Amino acid sequence: MDYGLWTMDYGLWTMDYGLWTMDYGLWTNFPLAYSIFVV
Repeated sequence: MDYGLWTMDYGLWTMDYGLWTMDYGLWTNFPLAYSIFVV
């Protein structure tokens, strides 16, 4: 059970990391996408 909680916590951490990297990717690509949209 403790192992199950640990893996669940690890799953949530990796999901949070995935959301963070996705958000970071959108943030870094925004100027490029914005410039393409404007120009």
